[in-house]
Amino acid sequence: MKKSLLFISAIFIGSLSSTAQITVTTADVASPIKVIYQANDTLPSVALSVGTAGVSQTWNMSMLNTSTTDTLTFVSASWVPNVHFPTSNLVMKQGWQNNYAYMTNAVAGLTSQGFSGTANLGAGPMIINQVNTPSEILMNFPETYLMSFSNNFTQNVPSFYFGVDPGIGFVVDSIRQKSVQQKSVLVDAWGSLTTPLGTYNVLRSKETIVKHDTTDAFLFGSWVTNAMVSADSTTGYTWWAFAVEASKVSSVQMFDVAGRLIDTFTISGDNTSVNISNYANGIYSYAIIGKDQGIINRGKFTVAK
Repeated sequence: MKKSLLFISAIFIGSLSSTAQITVTTADVASPIKVIYQANDTLPSVALSVGTAGVSQTWNMSMLNTSTTDTLTFVSASWVPNVHFPTSNLVMKQGWQNNYAYMTNAVAGLTSQGFSGTANLGAGPMIINQVNTPSEILMNFPETYLMSFSNNFTQNVPSFYFGVDPGIGFVVDSIRQKSVQQKSVLVDAWGSLTTPLGTYNVLRSKETIVKHDTTDAFLFGSWVTNAMVSADSTTGYTWWAFAVEASKVSSVQMFDVAGRLIDTFTISGDNTSVNISNYANGIYSYAIIGKDQGIINRGKFTVAK
């Protein structure tokens, strides 16, 4: 069995400052049109740990680094229609390429109908669609501690032209793929998660997937079924948090290393510039203040000129 650490902070951001058990709902999913920057650590520290299950947990992932960055743009499904995903109402575009994840955000939960993207398998760029039947459940709402669900679905890639020799001595005309997946999810913990961007109240879900993959090949005028067969299982973790909307934020307070308040900036929109050009080199902290004057989130940053 493979074990992997899956750290997702793209769709859900923000939290309360004091540790508390939260509930995540459909309102916490990014809506059109939102652009979110995603950082990836390709060589995570050996000190990084998924921790343990249970209540009032503390996860320290402040050692995460930004090896690569990407953008996730959330748009309406009507902007990039695809006949393979007629029920989707939310699409996430990754990066600058035409790669899309088709989803449905509803009161009952967040589901994935599949993916569409451009790939070059050796015969030039082509559009490949991956269709989930039934939809993959990403999370049922409202998401709370100890909630669980099972989800059996199949990912189908309809036949597409391949046109290359994969190293077997002759050209494979076309291929089609199928992945039968058995997925189980348990929200096994809640607590406080610290990242380089700040500290957040979160729910942690443990996800186990057992899958069987098959690839059919079109050779010499007929389909050869199960030309390639593989099986695998993975276990991963996802941390979910509240969304912080600009409409709920009043200001950002800046503090020096001694904890003294040195600046306050008023928030007027989704993107607000903060001028720290006069700050000396060193470590600073900030607090995001809500309209009710409560602290929504805290974090730290470093000035190095």
